[in-house]
Amino acid sequence: MNENTRTSMENAIGEIKVGQKSDIPITKYDRTDSLFAIIYIVLGYGFVRYFILDFYYESFGIIFPVYSVAYIATVLIYAKRKGITPQKETYFWIAVMLCVAFLFKIENFFRLVVQTVVAAYFTVMVGGMYSGGTSSYIWADMIHTFVGAPFSHFVSIFPAFFGLFKKKTKTEKNKLSPAVAGVIMAVVALWFIMPLLIKADNNFLSGISDFINKLISDFNPGYTLFTITVHTMLTVPVACYLYSLGYSSMNKTGRLFSINELDSGREKFRISPAVTLKVFLIIVCVVYIMFIALQGEYLLGAFAGKLYHGMTYAQYARTGFFELCQVSVINLTLLTIANLLIKKEETKAIKLPMVVLCILSLLLLSTAMAKMVMYIAAYGLTVKRVISTVFLIWLIAVFVMCTIRLYKPFNLVKTAVLTGAVMFCVLFSFDIGMESHKFNEKYGFEEKTVEFETVFDGTVYLPAKSEINWINVTHSENKTYGYTLSDINKFYRIMQNADYTDLSSVQDFPMREEYYIITIYPDMFENKPDVVIYCYEKDGQIFLEQPYNGIWKTQENLPYMFDNYRF
Repeated sequence: MNENTRTSMENAIGEIKVGQKSDIPITKYDRTDSLFAIIYIVLGYGFVRYFILDFYYESFGIIFPVYSVAYIATVLIYAKRKGITPQKETYFWIAVMLCVAFLFKIENFFRLVVQTVVAAYFTVMVGGMYSGGTSSYIWADMIHTFVGAPFSHFVSIFPAFFGLFKKKTKTEKNKLSPAVAGVIMAVVALWFIMPLLIKADNNFLSGISDFINKLISDFNPGYTLFTITVHTMLTVPVACYLYSLGYSSMNKTGRLFSINELDSGREKFRISPAVTLKVFLIIVCVVYIMFIALQGEYLLGAFAGKLYHGMTYAQYARTGFFELCQVSVINLTLLTIANLLIKKEETKAIKLPMVVLCILSLLLLSTAMAKMVMYIAAYGLTVKRVISTVFLIWLIAVFVMCTIRLYKPFNLVKTAVLTGAVMFCVLFSFDIGMESHKFNEKYGFEEKTVEFETVFDGTVYLPAKSEINWINVTHSENKTYGYTLSDINKFYRIMQNADYTDLSSVQDFPMREEYYIITIYPDMFENKPDVVIYCYEKDGQIFLEQPYNGIWKTQENLPYMFDNYRF
């Protein structure tokens, strides 16, 4: 090999090495990323401390809204520092988060779950979805929100955090951070404001003092090494998840697909000729028409308020209700598949059968709604009936939107999602149980008797004592109240000696302001459901209520025994 050949090969290898090195993506973290790494560590610790390890802390109603507002502020400030202008839909999801934080009247656990999902979607929305906002690519946005964004930079919080300790350039050393300047201005202003607020209301000072004492109690010497270790072990993955979600959204990284790939992939699915889909939809519609024709008396009787062949209201309302809802969801899926597979130039050819399928779906949903209205008219409202009714209304609205979209194209997915969010935000902003109680009391449903599919013999249903793991008692109003009964035999004797009344239980829980919740937990190996019994006082008498089974009266003062731990 001569010298010239060797030299040219070495140059070529050198070019390859240089080229390979330049293609390796190097993640860089600016000062904003590093500062927010600290903030996300604090948010991660707060989530672990108040929503995982101390979920039943009595101040959940205060901590939860404060944490929600802090998270919203963190994301918006992070976006501003990155030069991102949030799109208009972002403010809708901020409103939803605030509604969940301040107005929702549901169990704390479900509030937390809903808020966690909405907060993740809101974070990615600030950074920008695949098509700007909620769109037909919502499935890709969901994958990015819950998989791509939070895990693509899962450990990035560590290099971002340690980036704070890098040497600053001369320009950075001499430059005062705008945030620091704002803090200094706030301190000066509060120097004059705080004394005036304290003089105006002494409770303000005590409230601030209690809140600070609660926070600093986490760091007192009494904390064991074990507690600190558990906090740290749980805070690290939570902080990593939150920071990766925020960093990926603000830097527009971690996407598993590109918008061009999604567009081209969507076009590749348009492979079916109009004839195939038209025949498919027509056959489905014919089956539905035959079903409605054969079952006309049974299905359409609900519109006239007539029961079918001696059925009770409960039997008629429950029979087929969920099946009709499931069929409607399947129809929605069929419409989506047809719209996805049809060739673009042949879309108009399947418009008519799609409209017919929408109308038939609306008829089935209307039948389910009529059944529910009959059930409510007979027995009143419960939490489950109200939620089911609102869900039905949303499904009907979606099929109306599908029908309109066939003639006037618009963003159906976004409209359906936002409509559903508004409906359920309004719904859960009310105490459904209490409002149902007021409705039932006003229209006389409280004392109505009701027939059930399952007939009971007037005895409280209780598992065998040998199958019991433990029995727990909680109070409807006092969230910190609760203990486990130690004398199960004594409790069983009281329950079995209770007198059966002619009152009927037609609610998921008693419509009383205060009551005790007795939960019987069978042995986990028995594979049997938990048994719930409610105890309350009414007109000086003690009642035991087992939902949809019956109401019993006892001479034992159970509330006194529960309050004084006499078990």
